[in-house]
Amino acid sequence: MSYNPNAAMSGTHKNAEVQYQWKINLDFDAEKDIILLRVTEELSKRKWSKSLGTNDVNGKIRDEYNRLGKAIANGTCDYVYPEDSGATKVTIKYGNDEFFFSVPQDYN
Repeated sequence: MSYNPNAAMSGTHKNAEVQYQWKINLDFDAEKDIILLRVTEELSKRKWSKSLGTNDVNGKIRDEYNRLGKAIANGTCDYVYPEDSGATKVTIKYGNDEFFFSVPQDYN
């Protein structure tokens, strides 16, 4: 059976009985002018992170940081736990905004 991210998000994959406790954190590095997105799965202690620079966003980076922060605080976040040591998939929805990220695992 191949890995199906849609089934994983809906809980219909083969490990549906496995529970995850997700935490997402958003910071802004004013010196480097980048958004730092960090995801942690609390039970396994696995961590993922992604940096978004001015070339990765539409518009001004500080406006995108505020928009993404509002979506995280007020919307819904769905996660797909990777079956291997790869990236986790994160979908953030709020109002008309929908963000999709593939966040690489931290190995340190």
